[in-house]
Amino acid sequence: DRDAQHMRQLLVQRGAFKGDVDHVRLRVNQEANRATLQDDLAWLIRQAKLNPAALIVFYYSGLGMAMPGPITLDDALLLPVDAQLEEIKPDTTLLSLNTLKAALDKLPNPQVAVILDTCFNETKECAVYQGMVAPQQTARTAEPANGTPLHGLAPTPEFFNSRHTWVLSAMQQKTLLHNPGRQGGLTYFLLRGMLGEGDGAQGSQADGWVDLTEAFAFAKKNMPEADPFLSKPTRIRLTKTK
Repeated sequence: DRDAQHMRQLLVQRGAFKGDVDHVRLRVNQEANRATLQDDLAWLIRQAKLNPAALIVFYYSGLGMAMPGPITLDDALLLPVDAQLEEIKPDTTLLSLNTLKAALDKLPNPQVAVILDTCFNETKECAVYQGMVAPQQTARTAEPANGTPLHGLAPTPEFFNSRHTWVLSAMQQKTLLHNPGRQGGLTYFLLRGMLGEGDGAQGSQADGWVDLTEAFAFAKKNMPEADPFLSKPTRIRLTKTK
């Protein structure tokens, strides 16, 4: 909830949606249920179609998981607050990345970004497969002694065949938690970058704006033990620093 609240605050106070609170929806705690998220996604798609030039951002911080078997982004799922792990039904109880991608890929908008501060493996920082595996297999949900996750997402280029930009906090590793800020590591460093430290982070001249690629470059530099992922560079401007 802190991640989402801070992201919204920055975007509406000094970012791309400055003063435009009517077009930014925030869902935390019990409001972040699947029915509400589905309604919000439908609202977002309608707004995009009404204004094909609009900047579209979908941001999520929370738990994620993947269905058993070969794990790719096509199998990845976001867990709403009302998800019941003992009754996993991707089409009715969770929000799949495939569903999200399919909805966004239909949009003509040139500026569409998805930011996911979550991971999709069996470490404690993510969700686990409890209720989906046999009792003798539950030991798979424990983190190995060497600290590496048991599963990670396979980087599938086919998933990123659209022009839209995706940012993930982790692919093969577990997501980084920033304990001093009591929030997700990706969000913490993205926000710092958006506040100004990311301006010119890629060696370009600072211009008073932080775009998504600059914010990501700043975050990645400060997360050497993690593997945050950016599907492709983009000049989508997020915040104004001057």
